[in-house]
Amino acid sequence: MTKDLSLKALLGALLATHIAAAGAELEEPDSGLPWLTAILPLTVPVERLEQQHRRAMTDDCSATVIATQPVRLLSAWHCFDGYNDLTKPPLVTTSEGPMALRLLATGGSMLADWALLAPADSRIDAMLSTLPSVAAAPLRSMPHAAVVMAGFSHVTGDQQRLLRADMHCQAIAADRHWVRSDCIAFKGASGGPVLQQVGDDWRIVGVISAKESSGTRLFTPIPQGLLNR
Repeated sequence: MTKDLSLKALLGALLATHIAAAGAELEEPDSGLPWLTAILPLTVPVERLEQQHRRAMTDDCSATVIATQPVRLLSAWHCFDGYNDLTKPPLVTTSEGPMALRLLATGGSMLADWALLAPADSRIDAMLSTLPSVAAAPLRSMPHAAVVMAGFSHVTGDQQRLLRADMHCQAIAADRHWVRSDCIAFKGASGGPVLQQVGDDWRIVGVISAKESSGTRLFTPIPQGLLNR
């Protein structure tokens, strides 16, 4: 990342990620992949300032189950920027319908763009505990590490969100806060996982975060505190 990229410019670039051009190719992941059903569409009720007025809206993102005893999910802090009304919980959608979550912890800014979530109650915990989980791990084999970037994206011309992935991309270089990649991400994928295959296993090594003005996709590496959980 260029050192002169301000947070304001980065947030602008983040919005650009949300409206990525339609021509780029993403794949529907193979049904046999073990992490497939660990990734869920996430909807967060937020308030954002537009033309000097606060406006209620929802932010479409993605989240990944990283543990099941108890259930914990990982997403991005920026999906919760403006999440102020705790009476309206964030929701993940499963085959059983929407399920309420609660926010446990976040990195607190774009410089640590991660969020840790838990089910809102024991009933939801029991239901989500039947899903597969993807363990968190540090990114390996840098630079130019082979990774997969996945999330529930809006398909052009359709409001339906579908799980799409860039199955053949690389983590190019890392700095203090982000990892630069050549991966592709569309609207709704924010907070989704960056995955790396280690032997026969898959690990989540990052969270989809933002995009530089040059088009380079950025992801947040897993913080040390979550690796130690």
